[in-house]
Amino acid sequence: MNQRCQRLFGWSFLFLMLILLGNGCASPLSPGTSDPSPQADLTAMEVIVERRRSNEPVELQKNASIDIQVNDQVSVKEQGRGLLRFPDRLLIEIFKGTDTIVQEARLEPGGFVFVRLKQIFGHTRTEIESLADARVTVETDYATITAIDSNSEFMVCHAPELTCMVALAGEVEVQAQGEIVTVEGGEATYIFPGQPPQPATCANMAEVEQWLAQKRGPADVDPLGALVAGWPQRACGEPTAEATEPAPARTGMVKIEGGLYKIGVLQPDEFHAVQQEISLPGFWIDQY
Repeated sequence: MNQRCQRLFGWSFLFLMLILLGNGCASPLSPGTSDPSPQADLTAMEVIVERRRSNEPVELQKNASIDIQVNDQVSVKEQGRGLLRFPDRLLIEIFKGTDTIVQEARLEPGGFVFVRLKQIFGHTRTEIESLADARVTVETDYATITAIDSNSEFMVCHAPELTCMVALAGEVEVQAQGEIVTVEGGEATYIFPGQPPQPATCANMAEVEQWLAQKRGPADVDPLGALVAGWPQRACGEPTAEATEPAPARTGMVKIEGGLYKIGVLQPDEFHAVQQEISLPGFWIDQY
């Protein structure tokens, strides 16, 4: 009987230790579980950046870092800017006036990392490192944005009236109202509440770079959505309307040949410039 009791006690003790070890090995990004998860940290590039966990806020000073878990909310106040890093996998730049929540982060077999964010408001830029085994999804109130290509980089803006996405590199899928639009690097789209995504349009990358530089600085800048919605709705490489419009009829017009012409007067005054010689290309002018 004593030996039987000893065996039962031994098995019970071993089972209890396994439970305790399992709870103690839970990853920071998976509270209460033993599933492996990727490590993540938040760095304040400019203040104010705040991490909120279980309604407990922690405010970061400039260049300070803190760990991030699933269900943590990141709030970047005016003049702030934060970097959410999954080392060697992906980087998410969170701009001033932005609130996001890390809804999911898991490390799958083979080292593949999946991250899902909820963007409540504001602007983010997501960059998957070259050849990294990672997939990231950004959700807003009425759109789901997923990078489907390694080495993808994209920006998301969200407000109650509009979600926009600009693909800086790679390939990104945008889904809303059951429809999917694929957007490649150099293209953009936007979504209104209750509507499918607009067709991919050619982005003005010079304006995007200028917007980024201003957004990272102290000055106020218009929302990215206003920029995206203002671009002509055409695919990259498609001729502009000006290029496809036929030339006006030349009836009643006369052609002026190109060459050197003298303009001005020999004796200039307050109404006339001094005479000079200029070169003009050929052009058509109405005949009166």
